[in-house]
Amino acid sequence: MVETQIKMDFGTCDDCSCELTEDNKEELDGRTLCEECYEQYYHCGECGVTIHQDEAQSYHGAVLCQSCYDDHFHRCECCRDLYDQDYETRYGSTWGGMCPSCSEEHFICTMCGRTLHMDDYEEDDCCIDCYHSKGIHHYHDGAGCGIQFHPTNQEPLYFGVELETDKYDNPSEAATALNELSKDEDLFWMEEDGSLSNGIEIISQPCTLQYHQNQFPWAGISDTVKRYGGKSHNTTTCGLHIHFSSSFFSGVHKDLYQVRLVYLFEKFYAKLTKFARRDVDSLTQWARKYDTPMLDKPAREKVYDLRNDYNSHYQCVNLQGTGHGSTIEIRMFKGTLRVETILASIELVDFLVHLVKKTSTIKLQAMTWAELTALASKQKQYHYLANYLTLRNLNNDRIEED
Repeated sequence: MVETQIKMDFGTCDDCSCELTEDNKEELDGRTLCEECYEQYYHCGECGVTIHQDEAQSYHGAVLCQSCYDDHFHRCECCRDLYDQDYETRYGSTWGGMCPSCSEEHFICTMCGRTLHMDDYEEDDCCIDCYHSKGIHHYHDGAGCGIQFHPTNQEPLYFGVELETDKYDNPSEAATALNELSKDEDLFWMEEDGSLSNGIEIISQPCTLQYHQNQFPWAGISDTVKRYGGKSHNTTTCGLHIHFSSSFFSGVHKDLYQVRLVYLFEKFYAKLTKFARRDVDSLTQWARKYDTPMLDKPAREKVYDLRNDYNSHYQCVNLQGTGHGSTIEIRMFKGTLRVETILASIELVDFLVHLVKKTSTIKLQAMTWAELTALASKQKQYHYLANYLTLRNLNNDRIEED
């Protein structure tokens, strides 16, 4: 008797369509596959979804679907290796994500924000370039610590001095050295200035005359600027601008005091030009006369005209000042690194602002330059001014008045 063998039909593989047998059949997510096709599928190590090997991503032995791979891992913009996205917040860089290994070799400069190799690291989380330029603010940024009055903020009259310096061999190195004198900008700060070619503007905090004379580090500043090749007088770019508290001219006569001050600068412009070591061209550009009658209107109207009808910022007496009119600026003086000249200039401004408060308009109109300088030279607090007037032969009337 011949036995008849019945062949079982197990169907075909859903992937490759080969015939399946009892020993060559696997079930996967509702599909029937041959063993060879079954082995081409994996489960994502993150979400568990079934994925074909052609769509799988691998990371350090783990198999991931494309979605989990994109969600959890990034490619380092430095070495191109993959890293977990959990590191992104900590190791982000200015050019993109960075893996932990590369991040240990780099840092982000706290000043410029660039990502740089540790070879470029200096102190205070700064790159070399920023560290050496540390302390130089953008124009009109002001001091990082704000305004600090010296010796206190209870005095009636303060002077803030802007000393422009230029022609440095390396402004960044000079700024680093100057910053050591500033006491974290408690005494002065530094700014860029578009009028300077390769320079630094040194701006003092508001100080009384006595503080400038006895405690402010003018000698150290001068020596440091010179040591790094900087100049002030021997340039065509530098000025010495002196601000004083406009509140010193307070009360009902404040406008009259301002008009009197401008009047004196206009009246003695030729003398003051020599005092300031300026030439006519530079004064015309940076500290011009108002060149208008000062006493032809009531003081309040005149001050309004002077503030609004002229390019006041570049006048010898800038009534616009700074800080919403909190200061009045005297712009005539040429830059200098000679400490005695800096102090003589501050003393002159101090003398003049006191003079216009206590002297009538009629007396100021009658006063000669020789009388004015004699009056200043008699006062002991103006010893730098008295010496400077003698040195420059400025204590007489031999120069023709305008």
